[in-house]
Amino acid sequence: MTSRQQASTFKLKKGVLGVVLAVAGFIGIPMARAQSPSAIDKVVQLNKKAMEDLDLADFDSAKKELLEAVSFGGKNGLETHPVMARTYVHLGALYVVGLKDKAKGQEYFGKALELQGDIKLDKNLKDNKDLQKAFSAAAANVAAAPAKTEPAAAAEPAAPAGDDENADLPSNIVALDCPTHDDTAPGKAVTLRCAAAPNLKIANVALFYKGAGMDAYEELAMEQNAKGWWVAEVPKKRVDGKSLQFFFEGRDASGKPVVSNGRAESPLIILITGNGGQSSKGVRHEDEDPLSFGDEEGGLGIGTLNTNYGNRRAWLGISVGTGGGLAWNRLEARNDLAPIKGFAFAGAGHLAPELGIMLTPNLSFAVQGRLQYIPQNSLSAKVAGRGAISALGKLSYYTAQNKNRLFFTVEGGGGDGFRFAYIPTDSKNKNLNDTIHAGNFMAGLGTGFLHEFGPHFMWVFEVNVLGGFPDFGVVADVSTGFHFGGGSTKKKAAKDMDAAATSIDELDDDK
Repeated sequence: MTSRQQASTFKLKKGVLGVVLAVAGFIGIPMARAQSPSAIDKVVQLNKKAMEDLDLADFDSAKKELLEAVSFGGKNGLETHPVMARTYVHLGALYVVGLKDKAKGQEYFGKALELQGDIKLDKNLKDNKDLQKAFSAAAANVAAAPAKTEPAAAAEPAAPAGDDENADLPSNIVALDCPTHDDTAPGKAVTLRCAAAPNLKIANVALFYKGAGMDAYEELAMEQNAKGWWVAEVPKKRVDGKSLQFFFEGRDASGKPVVSNGRAESPLIILITGNGGQSSKGVRHEDEDPLSFGDEEGGLGIGTLNTNYGNRRAWLGISVGTGGGLAWNRLEARNDLAPIKGFAFAGAGHLAPELGIMLTPNLSFAVQGRLQYIPQNSLSAKVAGRGAISALGKLSYYTAQNKNRLFFTVEGGGGDGFRFAYIPTDSKNKNLNDTIHAGNFMAGLGTGFLHEFGPHFMWVFEVNVLGGFPDFGVVADVSTGFHFGGGSTKKKAAKDMDAAATSIDELDDDK
């Protein structure tokens, strides 16, 4: 073989090798990435972290991690890997048991079954009847769906938002179905869409969203397009930071809410990716929690949800206060005067020790003492009352978990009841002070404000109005004090989530 022939053969082999490498670059590398152990491991770790948060009943954080797992898996070629199916099972369990959204949970179960038809609930999920029902319903829907002839034909729930508002409506609309992306780029307007089931007779749909720089949800009226989709667009200036939070509400012709998809306390979420955790304005929010709903700088946060607060399980409190009200009875010592009917003070004040327990993060029961003190001179002390000792049972409802919360109370109890102080204005027996009794039974309403300095120390201010009977009287108490908390409602909620604590061993087996 001549040197020219050898050179030609070398060039040919080199060319063939180049073609092979090019093919490997376009085919082999993505395939390797799809099976990358490191990518699978990261999805598994995100699932494990989410399960730890479920154990603490921190449902918002668990949702964040599972959605990140879905987003990361999709970017790394794991869309059809069994580990993704298991992630969807976890999302379904989270929504059904933790976030109380059965429709969304059933949707995620359906995605898992579409990826892996023989997937089952984890062994420690099977005893939960709600999960069983949702999973069985999802399995029935998947089985009833027409067979797919093309791999690219995605399930209806998985269809993205964006320009797909020009697509035909799905053949099966459960209620208010609003398919969305898992993530989006910052600084880009997001179009959201919903399809409403005809039997619900929806006249209009509202989108509530909260994005960058927003302290509260903003409402947008959605418009129905020619295809039948209800459509609205979130402005690009609000698509910033780490996430976009939103939910939908369908209303009838009278404006009455009929159906919703997501809720203010448990919104749908689109992760904002591609900016490395920075806002598009270049400001990094190191402590920004994309699932935090309250306690924004400069506001009280009342009515918004932030599960970092409001987790005390029980507390011991002490408050001091005073008050006054309507006296309507005879004096207890002097019988020469007519019954008192009018305003009177309740003495120097009262001490109110309290022992309480949270039944849920928003409902509590407490037992509170009312140790009233009325100072008397030496003469009056021999014949008149010097206060009253009573006990009250209090059932209180709190606004959403946050550092600052309002609460409303129904209360009742008895004992000595309460007393009003009477200082005579007549010249006769002018040094003989007296008291007016009300009770012995009491019942009333109250409201108050609680500020949480930390999980174990809170300041409380409250106003209570109590009526006494059979000796009639009404007193309005104003008091303030401190609560010393202990335990955590997250631990109690975790007991309710035992059935949703995923078997990580099963997830690892899917690798």
